[in-house]
This record gives sequence, structure tokens and C-alpha cells, in this order.
Amino acid sequence: MTSKSPQHLNELVGRVVHWIENPEIEFQVKAETLMINPSNDHFGDNVNMYGGSGNVGVAQS
Repeated sequence: MTSKSPQHLNELVGRVVHWIENPEIEFQVKAETLMINPSNDHFGDNVNMYGGSGNVGVAQS
């Protein structure tokens, strides 16, 4: 999430922390604009692997 106002983001972070710590509270936030960059979207797990060879994402037992 980005904003031209760092103060606005700090306020939002404070609210989210409060809601996480108090799950019984109902809340609502409105986003004025939604912009999606498909090159930054990940569907499913994202794993960074360093070293090795032939990593294909299959667990062997």
C-alpha cells in the first residue's frame, strides 16, 4: 500500500495493529484507488532458493 502522506500510512498501520490485537472489533477501510501491477502479483507460495541444482519444487522422501 502506498500513499502520498506518510502520516496517513502510519495511522492505518496503527489501526491494523489495533484490529489484529482485538479481533472482536469490526472494522472497515475504504481504498479510493486500486492499482495492480501483474508483475508483482504472486499466486500461491513464493519461495527463494539459494544453491543446489535441479530444484523443481517436489519433495522427495
